Order: sequence, then C-alpha cells, then structure tokens
Amino acid sequence: MNRSGALAQAAYAWPALAVCAATGALASAVVAGARIVALGRLGAARRAGRG
Repeated sequence: MNRSGALAQAAYAWPALAVCAATGALASAVVAGARIVALGRLGAARRAGRG
C-alpha cells in the first residue's frame, strides 16, 4: 500500500476545508442572529398589542 501522497493531498485540501467550515459557521451565526432579532420584534409587537 503506497500512501506517500496522502499527507500532501490532505495539506493541499486543508485550506479549502477551513474556508468551508468558517463560511458555514458564519452563516449559522447570521441565521441565529436573525432569529433572535425576529423574536425580539415579535415580543415587542405583542407587548404593544399588535400581535
């Protein structure tokens, strides 16, 4: 079993995997923030009697 290229291939792909993970984490944070803002607006609207 010749696996001499495995480490080189992993090192070549690692930056792309890190960028993909960071992009997913950022998108998740944006969605969570949007949901928190929406819940805050919903609560404010209900307290004001518009909900």
